[in-house]
This record gives sequence, C-alpha cells and structure tokens, in this order.
Amino acid sequence: MSGTDISPQDVAGWDTYWTTQRRGGLYGAIARFYRNQIIRPALNRFVRTTFVGNGAPLLHVGCGSGQVDVDVRTTRDVIGFDISAAALGLYRQSAGRDAKAVRGSATALPLAERSIAGIYSLGLLEHFEEPEIRTILREFRRVLAEDGKVLLLWPPRWGPTVMVLDTTHFIVNRVLRIPMKLHPDEVSLLRSRAHLDRLIAGTGFAIEQFYFGPRDAFTHVICVLSRAKNVLARS
Repeated sequence: MSGTDISPQDVAGWDTYWTTQRRGGLYGAIARFYRNQIIRPALNRFVRTTFVGNGAPLLHVGCGSGQVDVDVRTTRDVIGFDISAAALGLYRQSAGRDAKAVRGSATALPLAERSIAGIYSLGLLEHFEEPEIRTILREFRRVLAEDGKVLLLWPPRWGPTVMVLDTTHFIVNRVLRIPMKLHPDEVSLLRSRAHLDRLIAGTGFAIEQFYFGPRDAFTHVICVLSRAKNVLARS
C-alpha cells in the first residue's frame, strides 16, 4: 500500500480474512480464543499504563473485529479504523450501533492534525513494506496530540505464533499440496530493537518502551512510542 490509495488486492485479502472469521471454523475459534484470553488482558494493561487522562479519543488502527478492545471501550472514547468493510461490520456488531468506525488506509488517515490522544494497533505494521511503515508512522505523528503516544503490538520474527503459523503453512501448502492462506502476508516482522530504531528514524518518534515477555505469552513485541523532542518528521 502506498500514498492515499487502497489496493483492491489488499482490500479483498482482508475482507476474505474477516469474512472467514465471521463464518467460524477451527482457525477462527483458535483466533478468537487467542484474542480474548491472551491479547485482550495484555492490551488492557498497556492501554491503562500508556494512555493517561480522558481527553481526546484513542484511535485503534487496524481494529478488525473489535474483540480485543471490548474493555478499553468501556472506559475510553475509541475510534475504530480499518481498511476492510467486513472487519468494520464485525467491529460495529461488537461495539454497538453508536460505534465510531472509519474505513480507509493507514497511510493517509482522514483525521485532523493533533486530534487524537493516543493510537494503538495490534498485528498491523508487519503487513506493510518498510517505506509504507514510515509513511504510517508519520501519519500517526501528524494526528497525535502533543503529549500523545503510540502503542504497537508487533509480532517478532522469532515469536512462537509466527513459527507455528509458518510451519502450518509449509506443511499444508508444500507437503500436503493443499492451497491455504490463514492470513495476509507478514512482510515486516520485527527483528530487534535496532530494527525498530531504523524504522522510526525520520518519523519524529522515540522509543519509550520495548517489551517482550509473558504478559501476552511472548507473541508480540510491545512498543510504546512518543514524540521525539525538538524533532520534525521528514516528509
């Protein structure tokens, strides 16, 4: 994805993924358990410690079905944002008729400058190439309040879920020769803190926290970014 365009292929891939999640099946059931029992408690904790106060709304970029932030929405004003109409349909079912849900590309957020108190995303940036990641981060900085922060849950290359899914894809596709794709490609799995440092260079952010541990069963690196002082993002 690049610029303000939403690739039809990307939209189709994510609509297919979330339509499959709606229908259920074994993978859908495992994914729902994972979101509700592992990721949701971890997100609750890091949202609580990262975003203080109750000012402007939080933006959940790549909100998907909304299963992971059910608790967050009870205490904070949240805007769900996703490229997929199918995902936003599930999000509205979860969040209710009055849910704030916006469709678009993360590379060109349709929001005013400094209008958002905080931004969080889970399993989003690994689906973008590195130049697009930098574009997204600059957009995050543009819409973020002066003292706002960004909370990223980013799967690392060495994470157990990545290894399990990669092994499953290999066995089913290469050994059994059954075409299967459980989720869109993860082209930018996080490799290290130094890798994150390189990715945020020139975006106007600094790393405030970098965590990998048991709170989410070692499935993500949890990163908190804040505005780098006296630094302007390069366009």
